[in-house]
Amino acid sequence: EGAPWDRRLLKVVYPFPYRELVRREAAEWSLDPIMLAAVIRQESAFSADIVSGAGAVGLMQVMPPTGRELARAHGVDGFSPASLTTPEVNLHLGAAFFVEMTQRYNNDLPLVLVAYNAGPSRATRWRRYPEAKDPLRFTERIPIDETRGYVKLVTRNLSLYQVLYGADQ
Repeated sequence: EGAPWDRRLLKVVYPFPYRELVRREAAEWSLDPIMLAAVIRQESAFSADIVSGAGAVGLMQVMPPTGRELARAHGVDGFSPASLTTPEVNLHLGAAFFVEMTQRYNNDLPLVLVAYNAGPSRATRWRRYPEAKDPLRFTERIPIDETRGYVKLVTRNLSLYQVLYGADQ
């Protein structure tokens, strides 16, 4: 209602539930917990049981076939698609996939986010763009509107979460 944005209001709009779980998983995978929070905020707004129209499930919106493959590779016994609504399982598998993409794309955040959102085959194809070395120009060149928006929004989330919660880490 016209109230100015302040830290309290920003924390309402950009909450950080599951903070302890995110910190534990981030530590296990040597990831920045703020980065995970930024992705989770965009993927599910921290809703553990949400299912996308494409069938992605949970906090990090893991696709069931990807989840099954990751569960096998990372020792999650008794995996089923319903397991992805369990925050611990979803975050463990989503973080594993994020780490795989981070390694594959040499910590190049726009490419990592493209791979997480649109798949590694697109990220591999698009990394050949002449703009790929310039993160801002590359982001603007992403040919899929949804993925371009995703990269921009996660990047924005990352900045906001660093300001709001970074000192807590």
